[in-house]
Amino acid sequence: MEVRRAANEELRSLKGASAEVDADATEAHTKDRILALSRSSFKKVPDAPLGEVLKRKLKRRADGATGRRSR
Repeated sequence: MEVRRAANEELRSLKGASAEVDADATEAHTKDRILALSRSSFKKVPDAPLGEVLKRKLKRRADGATGRRSR
């Protein structure tokens, strides 16, 4: 969502007739910004050890053993 918004902001900032605007420079700048945002938006997260995950899930299940929660 943020990547599309960034592209739209670049295009909305253009003023004047389309003949006056340097379309190639604008397109290159927009693509650079989209690429930078898409690369920075993905973050790798290391996996948690399986034993810790299972303990956390079992504790959560034991705490909420009263049934399904209503939304």
